[in-house]
Amino acid sequence: MPCASYSMSNEDIVRSVLALRVLLILDGLDELNKASRQLVEEIVMDKMPKSTGVFHLLLTTRPQALRELPNYCIKSEWIHMRILGITAEQRPEFVYKLHEEMKKEKMSQQDTQKLMDYVKKSEARLGEHFRLPLNLTLLTYLWAASPEDVNSVTTATHLFLRILELIKKRLVNRLVDKLYCSWDEISDHVTEYMEVLYEKSFEEIINDSLQLSESSEQALKKKCKALELPFQEMSAAFMNVTREWTAGGYALHLTAPHKSIMEFFAAEWIHTCLMRNGAKTLKNILEELKCDESSLPKYQNVLLHLCGLLHENGKCTLDQHAEELVQLLTKSETTEQQWLDIIAESECNETIVKLIAPRIGTKLIVRDGHTGAAASIFSHLPESTPVKVILNCEITHIPHLDNFIDELSKRHCYVELHFRHQWKNMQCGNSTDRLKQLSKSKCDIECFTGYLDNFSISQKPHRN
Repeated sequence: MPCASYSMSNEDIVRSVLALRVLLILDGLDELNKASRQLVEEIVMDKMPKSTGVFHLLLTTRPQALRELPNYCIKSEWIHMRILGITAEQRPEFVYKLHEEMKKEKMSQQDTQKLMDYVKKSEARLGEHFRLPLNLTLLTYLWAASPEDVNSVTTATHLFLRILELIKKRLVNRLVDKLYCSWDEISDHVTEYMEVLYEKSFEEIINDSLQLSESSEQALKKKCKALELPFQEMSAAFMNVTREWTAGGYALHLTAPHKSIMEFFAAEWIHTCLMRNGAKTLKNILEELKCDESSLPKYQNVLLHLCGLLHENGKCTLDQHAEELVQLLTKSETTEQQWLDIIAESECNETIVKLIAPRIGTKLIVRDGHTGAAASIFSHLPESTPVKVILNCEITHIPHLDNFIDELSKRHCYVELHFRHQWKNMQCGNSTDRLKQLSKSKCDIECFTGYLDNFSISQKPHRN
């Protein structure tokens, strides 16, 4: 096709393509800018109906943009599938392959097996975060550069902060050698640059763009000039740098490596504004940043990271903004499962737990990384609220499990209990002891999945 495009007219190329079997993949419908959305609309509304071959369009998107999909699919049959991410069984293999390639490229000298062991052991604690390839990739890079920092990672925000600290430290070390300034002075200057980057990242989130606009790039250039920092090196440290040939020469463009990173930067900017203006409410800050309530769903991850950043400042800071933060998360269409993520992100902050409890619906569903969050919310839920427990990891690796089961045993409710790892792998031990913990409890187990040994069915917990 590249060669054919030189010798054929645009009309002939389009006609030839439409006569072929075509699979077009567009990754990230929720990340499209205005021009790319127009392109998708043209393909769906005009080109696909004209196709004489078989034209398939594969779109991926975050849940927030799902309601837009039917508008694109009016003239075509479509299938909706949910992407689950990297399964727990595949995650050690993912980091193994990535880290081994890094070692081949002399990017790491660390022990790959120890990294795999860490992923397996922390799966229950960070499983929901490790589902995303980006987070597994960041974890692997952090392991390669600073394995001692990996053990401090307990939330998604922790992971992003540790990576950012590592990037900044390496950048400052390089600049100290080049600029012959003190480490502290360069560090302060880099921090000033990063604040401008956070601000511009938030503006691009508002505009649904991953690429910094020309005005944003100019603002960063101006800041670098004022601080006497090398613009290209600063940009390359935090963003993807691409060059495009124009009539005036090569033009440099800055793009976020991933939307989640842009969202984290945006959360950092809101956090910075809150810390500067302690008397202002979160709503005031968002209004000043031109973020209206109707667009809150697209800031859902930004608000989740903001919760983690406020927690980093200490309990009092998070308590101060907790009520407003939970209200905004509610308006951003946060699901019941995501509420437990937020409790985990706040490391079970008591104020956050109390505010989230009324938003849990008719059943509490608890997964591997949520046992601590669930145990903390029990006392704020009606005792009869049914509980469904789905544990995919080896239960010996799941933190807070004993405390969770103890708290569950005090509840007068129906329970579904699924120890899927032991059900699939009987050689990993049995679930008898865990079930015995509930044998004299108030709860009634309706459904159980696991592997039992010498356990009488008469011992099954039931309500009197």
